Amino acid sequence: MKLLHYPFLKLGALFLAFIVWAIVVMSQTYTWQYAFPLRIANLPSQYQIVDDLPQEVKVTIKASGEKLLRLLLEPGEVTIDASGYKYGRRFHNITKEEVNIPQEGIEIVSIDKPKKISFLVDEVQQKKVPIATDLNLIPKNGYFIKDSIEVFPTTVLVSGPRSIIDDIKALKTEADTLKGISGEIREDILQGTLRIL
Repeated sequence: MKLLHYPFLKLGALFLAFIVWAIVVMSQTYTWQYAFPLRIANLPSQYQIVDDLPQEVKVTIKASGEKLLRLLLEPGEVTIDASGYKYGRRFHNITKEEVNIPQEGIEIVSIDKPKKISFLVDEVQQKKVPIATDLNLIPKNGYFIKDSIEVFPTTVLVSGPRSIIDDIKALKTEADTLKGISGEIREDILQGTLRIL
């Protein structure tokens, strides 16, 4: 009996061979470098991290093919507990214990890149700063500008890291030109972006 004359038997044999191959592949152990997302947890509300942190940490892991496949469906993360952090620059060595993997049976071989991170923990501060205008007023022929420009409100409350807030002296409105002015005008100029001075 030739197998070619029975296509369904041929397909069944191929399918069975694939199942056997998949079982063998899934049961073998592999070493793989995986990029886990990095998350800072429990940072007190009165503090803020100023520096840009890496988005991910590359970790070498060892597990069966089945476990690695499940990791793609349920990825873990590297979690740094910042509950005890205060103002100042931090130097943190990433440890294996901070790699959180939802599946059991996955061995963490090494932390590859980055092994250490550095960042500034700054205090959150609020400050009222004046608003400055950047308006060019062009009166209609025969008219002239008599009074200075008045801004309401005169100040705005800003909030952010102390190292940045301390350097803000004022906020300036977007540049604009108003032409053909022939009387008192009221213009909403605070809807756009304010620039730091």
